[in-house]
Amino acid sequence: MKILLLSDIHSRIKNLQKLVERAKNKEIDLILVAGDLTNFGGERETREVIEEIKKLGKKIFAVPGNLDTKETLLFLEKEKISLHSKKEEFKDFVFVGFGGATNCIGDGETIFAETEIYEKLKELLINEKKKKVFLLTHAPPKNSLLDKSFSGKHVGSESVKKIISEFSPEFCVSGHCHEAFGKEIIEKTFCINASSVKHGKMVLLDTKTKEIKWIEL
Repeated sequence: MKILLLSDIHSRIKNLQKLVERAKNKEIDLILVAGDLTNFGGERETREVIEEIKKLGKKIFAVPGNLDTKETLLFLEKEKISLHSKKEEFKDFVFVGFGGATNCIGDGETIFAETEIYEKLKELLINEKKKKVFLLTHAPPKNSLLDKSFSGKHVGSESVKKIISEFSPEFCVSGHCHEAFGKEIIEKTFCINASSVKHGKMVLLDTKTKEIKWIEL
């Protein structure tokens, strides 16, 4: 399966339009959005982002980021594309998602305690050990190559790292830490930080070969 991964759009519509145009000639089965669609935007800003992504004509799953608001989450729910705090089956995978982040700036509706992130993901995954799982979060796993800020501080989620260790999803995709884009195998899980549309990047993943190709401005 070919999956287009994008994150941290931050309402940069011009960048998004250009990247979508570059993705139109690619083979894509599914689109995953790993949060921060807006900068504290409401329904109008969220709709603008989603309508642009819809131009690719593919199924979408999305989670909110720490800079998204309750209005963003409600719009994703209304459009039936939210994967926040839920799971959905598509082709060969069970997709499990949780948005927002912890210990950072953000809207009160999208900042969570580590215990809340862990308990909800555990609840969603507890009966999925025999299925191929694809984890979509905004926050990357803590103390990895994918959560390291420019200052060298690790800003990811301890709960996401713990879930990876305990449940070994086949893939984990996140965003949040723009500068830490790339891939890393954590225990048995192939993890990707999809970088940011804000900085002109998104990535195409082939789940069969585990090859990633960057689409850039």
